[in-house]
Amino acid sequence: MPYELFHNYCPDVAERETRTVTLTAPQNGLPADAYGMLEMYCNEPGCDCRRVFFMVVAKRYREPLAYVAYGWESRKFYARWMRSDAPRDIEILQGPILNLASPQSKYAPALLRLIDQVLLSDPAYIERLKRHYQLFRDAVEGKSVGIADRRLHAAERKRVLAAKMREVQARRSQKRRAR
Repeated sequence: MPYELFHNYCPDVAERETRTVTLTAPQNGLPADAYGMLEMYCNEPGCDCRRVFFMVVAKRYREPLAYVAYGWESRKFYARWMRSDAPRDIEILQGPILNLASPQSKYAPALLRLIDQVLLSDPAYIERLKRHYQLFRDAVEGKSVGIADRRLHAAERKRVLAAKMREVQARRSQKRRAR
């Protein structure tokens, strides 16, 4: 599962909606700084892992400080998706967890706690992640009809996609009848 920055697919939305946590004084093992939570999603066609990786960056540091993985679905979803109900596998998929395959700074454990306690305790933010995931997946799968479509409310976007699918199905039916 290769992960790619949300910004690469939806730069306008990413620019407006990327979450930053600013600490004006040292706190819980983190120095004062602005920490950007850059979202990354799987760009593998056909994948539906429903996970986000946060690449945590800060103004004072050149390299990312942490990579945190988080999946918002239920344990049952990930067990079915992985075809495994091994508790450790599901724990890794759900997170939040430091990604074991990514470089981590000395601040990574504190950033994991920050993400868990501040960002993931906000139901509206989790809904935003789900919306970003769907925008990203639509772009990966070629379902987006352009930048204007990305700005549509989620329900409107679903309606537009459903109409397009009906059009495609109608064209296929006409081709079959013509044979």
